[in-house]
Amino acid sequence: MLKERIEMKKKILLTVSVSILLLSLSILGTLPVTRVNASLTYCVYPGQSIQEAINSAESGGIIYVYNGTYYEHVVVNKQISLIGKNRSTTVIDGNGTGSVINITSSYVNVYGFTIRNGTNGISIRDSFYNIISGNIVTDNQRGMYLFAYSCPCHAPRKNTIVNNTIKSNSIGIRLEIATENAIYHNNFINNTIQTYVTTGYANTWDDGYPSGGNYWSNHICTGNPNDGSQPYTIDTDNIDHYPFQNPNSWRPSTIIGDVNGDGVVDICDIVIVAIAFGSKPGSPKWNPDADLNDDETVDIEDIVLAAINFGAKYS
Repeated sequence: MLKERIEMKKKILLTVSVSILLLSLSILGTLPVTRVNASLTYCVYPGQSIQEAINSAESGGIIYVYNGTYYEHVVVNKQISLIGKNRSTTVIDGNGTGSVINITSSYVNVYGFTIRNGTNGISIRDSFYNIISGNIVTDNQRGMYLFAYSCPCHAPRKNTIVNNTIKSNSIGIRLEIATENAIYHNNFINNTIQTYVTTGYANTWDDGYPSGGNYWSNHICTGNPNDGSQPYTIDTDNIDHYPFQNPNSWRPSTIIGDVNGDGVVDICDIVIVAIAFGSKPGSPKWNPDADLNDDETVDIEDIVLAAINFGAKYS
């Protein structure tokens, strides 16, 4: 009973924290609140199941996964935000088979995981407007796989893949009958085949100049990003016009509220601040990155800073 009461208190605190943040953002008019439901926040700890949390969640919910290795095949079939605490130490492992994360719904956010050891690291099937950000995708047959399952009319489109490291896969990313997707600010490192794209389906591989495109370990260019004189060409419909000479060179030095360092203040940063809300150094929840005003307490002032800067983006 005591353990259950402690877990309930944790959930209540997290819900209140996220609610305060979302209320602040709603007042400021900066958050499309249909994307997130603060009262439906689930925490997953080592030994628990990510899939069970997804099954229990309702549309718009947030699932926050603590550090650990989770041997699962996760199916995301509803609109949720799936957020890992640390992309280097929050690991989902597919045990060598299947899709580690299989997304079949639209408006899904996946952030902050190492996704490894599957047939597909992340698959996106027949869905739209998903955001895949801040992950390490490694040691899969296909790092990411976007495809139409039933017919070309369901081709995945308008998905955003940004600020991921996609490395040491047989194929880094495969787009099979997928179009109008935005793929930029990613590291493509030492994949046997970096990309495979179905001919005739155009996607965007850069964010224009000077924001730039991706880093490709098999491409030599100068500049971070290059000025357009040394593009990375996949085919005539898929060109990274402004690739980077060095990995991670698109990352900003500082944006107040960008807790996870992905170049934008968004819902992922909100959840990270909410998780640490009320903590101080020495607390199990303490996260110095969430202490936005450096006063050694994550409190209402940090919430206000996150709210004011919500939507800020490095450019």
